[in-house]
This record gives sequence, structure tokens and C-alpha cells, in this order.
Amino acid sequence: MKRMYAFVGLIAVMMLASLTAAQTRPNFSGVWKPVDAGVSTPTPPVPPPLPPSAAGGPPPPPPPPRTLSLTIAHSPSELKIDRRVDSGGRELVYIFTFKLDGSESVNQMGSVVFRTKASWDGPALVLAAVTSVGDKPIGQLKEVYRLEGDELIVESTRQTPGGTFTAKTAHRKELIRRTATPSDGECARVAAGCRPDRWSRLERRAIACCSRRGSRRSTASARFGAGRR
Repeated sequence: MKRMYAFVGLIAVMMLASLTAAQTRPNFSGVWKPVDAGVSTPTPPVPPPLPPSAAGGPPPPPPPPRTLSLTIAHSPSELKIDRRVDSGGRELVYIFTFKLDGSESVNQMGSVVFRTKASWDGPALVLAAVTSVGDKPIGQLKEVYRLEGDELIVESTRQTPGGTFTAKTAHRKELIRRTATPSDGECARVAAGCRPDRWSRLERRAIACCSRRGSRRSTASARFGAGRR
């Protein structure tokens, strides 16, 4: 009987610990932008010299594209990151989805495949990936996400044949500005037309009116279009 009570007590303690850990884990959802371009651009260390047998081998890999923003959707079971980057003057968006149950997630950026497992280290989320091109492993990537005040800190460590590269980036959440919904009277005035020189100021309200009041969409669009011409 005592053993049974001890076993039940142990299960209760484990459940309480698990619940407490889940409650202390942060939610990273939001649109995050680097605080400073200087912070988000890592300065890689000097790679170790190549051994004689590797002379003439491939050079160290180039640094990753510069991050412009991270749009994160975080649920208890999944983390989705839309990473907007500047790659050689071109703006690209890469979508990464990570399972939070410890199983492997597979994502791809260009020709590079990331096989990632997520785990929690207290309030920090750790994403550990093995990178490959085709069937050939090319290195490892570890990213640690955590909140410090109102900032999202991302620390990354890349292990490559050319050496180990580290970076630390601070991000701040982008505030979403909401505009007031036009009233019926405002929509009626918009639908009645306006002068071309007032188009820029009323354009946003006209769009809101037309999308909210389907019966006036054609009238407002036609008259605003005529005004612009």
C-alpha cells in the first residue's frame, strides 16, 4: 500500500512539474524585426587552417542571408517562422515549420535541407538541425530563441567544414496599427464621389467602405476611378 501511495505521489509531482514548465514557456508569436543591422550581421571568426590533405578544397560557406523580419506563429504543438531575408539585393521569404513534440521537422532553404529537432531549455526554445545538400551532410545549425524584456533574442551556431560561426540577434515586435472602421455616413459621402485632389486622403476609407458594403462597391469604384482620371 505504501508503495502504491509513493508511486501515485511521484506521478502527481511529475504532472505538476510538467504543468509548471508549460506555464513558464513563452509564446514567440508576432512580427519581429532586427533592432540594429549591426547586431544582425555576425562577424565570423577566422576559420582554422585547412590540413594539407584538404588543400584546394571548398572554401568556407558564405554567411546566411540578412534577416529583415521574422513572422512567427507559435502554438503548443508547432512553431512556424516566415523568414524574410535580403539575399544579394533580392527580398525572399522562406517558411520553416517546426514540431514541438521532439520529432524531426524537415525544411528547405534553396538547395540546403534542414532536419531539425526542437526542445525546451527552461524558457528558451532550442532548434538543433543537421544540414545537407542532397544526401551529403554539410554541417549543423543550432538556434536558441528566448525573450529578454520586450526583445526576442536569437543565438545561432553554425558548424561547417570551414569552421564554427556564431551570431546573436536582438529583435523587437512590430506594432500593428489599426484604423477606425468608417461609419455609414462616411461611406455614403465616399460613394457620392470626391474631387481628384482629395483622392489620396480618402482612398483608404473608400477601400474599407467598398469591402464592407458590397452594394456600394461598384458605385464607389466607378466614381473614384472617374475622379482619378
